[in-house]
Amino acid sequence: MKRSIWVVAILVLLAGSVVTRLHAQSDAATVKGLEEKWAAAASKNDDAAVASILADSVTSIGSDGIMRNRSEMLAAMKGRKYESAVEEDIKVQVFGDAAVATGIWRAKGTENGKPFSETERFTDTYIKMGGQWKCVASHSSAMK
Repeated sequence: MKRSIWVVAILVLLAGSVVTRLHAQSDAATVKGLEEKWAAAASKNDDAAVASILADSVTSIGSDGIMRNRSEMLAAMKGRKYESAVEEDIKVQVFGDAAVATGIWRAKGTENGKPFSETERFTDTYIKMGGQWKCVASHSSAMK
């Protein structure tokens, strides 16, 4: 009888572990999709789509070292026209209701009439709020 209880307990723990792992994989795929949506929206200068990904309290530190809040991030987009904007090598780690996405951002276009080309490493931190993932912090560093 004691052995049966132990077997059941172990099976319950294993089932819980599998469910947790599957949930984390699903959340990681969702966050990766948000990163891809962000790049696609930026390339179309769709600030409303980018805004839908950002938490109201988001903070961004760009490769220029400037810290921006949500409205400043969105305003900075308005001066840019993208020829291309892509993210590569996106990796997402999920920690419960928090996730960290890392990858490479490559973009070309014009900013205030001047051409630009940038390649950056980025780290974006997401929190699940009200059942939705929102970016709460973003940081990028220029790659040489």
